[in-house]
Amino acid sequence: MKSKNTVINTIELIEQLATRSNLQSTSAQTSTIELADIDAELKESLLSQDIKTLEYQLNLVGRIRCTSIHPGEAEEQEQEQEQEQEQEQEQEAQNIKKLLFNFSSNHLKPSPAISKARLFLK
Repeated sequence: MKSKNTVINTIELIEQLATRSNLQSTSAQTSTIELADIDAELKESLLSQDIKTLEYQLNLVGRIRCTSIHPGEAEEQEQEQEQEQEQEQEQEAQNIKKLLFNFSSNHLKPSPAISKARLFLK
């Protein structure tokens, strides 16, 4: 059984690997694990992602509720795409406004549809 400090250090390391954005690549995770102040056996279990052995080494068998962490990459990409779409829609609306106002400023009589669109976009 590992000391309490070893268990705490290992759990903190796992938390860092899961939450720090600069540690999401495999090479960054490997370097961080290799430099960590934990036993070689624990490093090997982390590097090989051997959850069962890690549980046993830390005396956590049956006490771990989550065994995998998935980065929020997809969610972040989805938010970025939504923001881009909103910006594109806003730009399209601005372009339509410019077109309508340029059209009316040229002293041409706009069609009823353009008049309704102008009122809608104000």
